[in-house]
Amino acid sequence: MPKPIDHPKYEPLLVAPKDACILLGVGNTKLYELIKQRRLEVVKFGKATRITIASIHALASSIMMGA
Repeated sequence: MPKPIDHPKYEPLLVAPKDACILLGVGNTKLYELIKQRRLEVVKFGKATRITIASIHALASSIMMGA
């Protein structure tokens, strides 16, 4: 997981897939399944893939709500 910026107001907007796995408590296969189902939003920077924190929060909320 990337080191947080040394300022309490800032949270990363994008995370690498391995960090998204840690945050969600899922493996790589499940993560890419969620991406394929469009339950997670992906941003590409050249070859780098990043997942939006907003989509991780939205997924976690929908899971907690039973959706």
